[in-house]
Amino acid sequence: MKKTILSAFILFTTLSCFTQISNINVSNTTIFGGEPYMAINPTNPSNIVIAWIAADLTTGLKATIKTKVSFDGGATWGSAFNQPHMSPTWGSADPSMAFRKNGTVYLSYIDYRKTPTQVEFI
Repeated sequence: MKKTILSAFILFTTLSCFTQISNINVSNTTIFGGEPYMAINPTNPSNIVIAWIAADLTTGLKATIKTKVSFDGGATWGSAFNQPHMSPTWGSADPSMAFRKNGTVYLSYIDYRKTPTQVEFI
């Protein structure tokens, strides 16, 4: 009995090493990628949207919200999309998202401008 339990334990431990899902660097942000947010479509759980703050060479080192979408449960991801700013000199922060029951996704984030002495929100 002990040999059967030990054999089963070794078998399941070995199999779990080969079947674990590995982490995927979805953002591929080179310098800074922070405050990630993920939303899953309630009408189609294979539809996942992620958003994060990116400061990399493609954004001129400016804080910009980037988004990506997956339609196969995260196995593959589309291209990153830079969300627009109110003005070309502004930065972005704090992304959040929510799906409606009908599958429409909404994204919100703070778009701000900096002055030498303070940050102003409009």
